[in-house]
Amino acid sequence: MKKWIYGIVMLLVIAYGYYLYTLSAGNSSLNKAYEDAQLIAYNETGLQKPSDFYMYRGKEKWDVITGKNRNGTMVAIWIPLDKNSKIFALPLKSGITKDQALEVLKQQREPFQIIHTKLGCEQGIPLWEITYKNVKDKLCYFYVDFNSGKWLKSYDNL
Repeated sequence: MKKWIYGIVMLLVIAYGYYLYTLSAGNSSLNKAYEDAQLIAYNETGLQKPSDFYMYRGKEKWDVITGKNRNGTMVAIWIPLDKNSKIFALPLKSGITKDQALEVLKQQREPFQIIHTKLGCEQGIPLWEITYKNVKDKLCYFYVDFNSGKWLKSYDNL
């Protein structure tokens, strides 16, 4: 009987260790992406005080970091993972806010639960990607143009 208990405890310890390892591996890639984006943003655009970081993985892959530049202006910096695209920065006040993007969503859809909202870019258009669940508990994506605040596209009931 003691061998059974010992065996079960060992299996639980091994499973917990594997869980911690998997969790730390996932966080380390996010931390590395953030550190890389921060360094690129500092070198390319003079970002001084980073605040938010988004990893956009749509049709194109972008990292977006926001914060204050040397002049104290709040900016968003889009960093492409595709080497054919170029880094660009925009003052946050030149586009719509996250809350305004959520209002565009609420005017056109009835989100039940907002999962996340993040900045991204596709075909040279900076955008807000809103991931949410609808009343049917289905996953949905809604895209709003950062500059104009207009709906770009959506994927519903996934």
